[in-house]
Amino acid sequence: MPRPPSKRGVQAIRREQMKKMYESGMKLRDIAAAMNVTFQCVHQILVRMGVTMRPRGGNTGSHSRHRR
Repeated sequence: MPRPPSKRGVQAIRREQMKKMYESGMKLRDIAAAMNVTFQCVHQILVRMGVTMRPRGGNTGSHSRHRR
């Protein structure tokens, strides 16, 4: 029977999952909810991994008060 991954191994797998989720287009808050961690935790992990962060989103549509 194969040995289960160590705690560090599990953490590495979770970090890779977060990276893949983010790179597939998921929002940080959605990743945090799915992984049961905070938004800040996800952001910090991705930055430490060297992931290029997307610009902040928000209301930028044609009917938005915050149009640029």
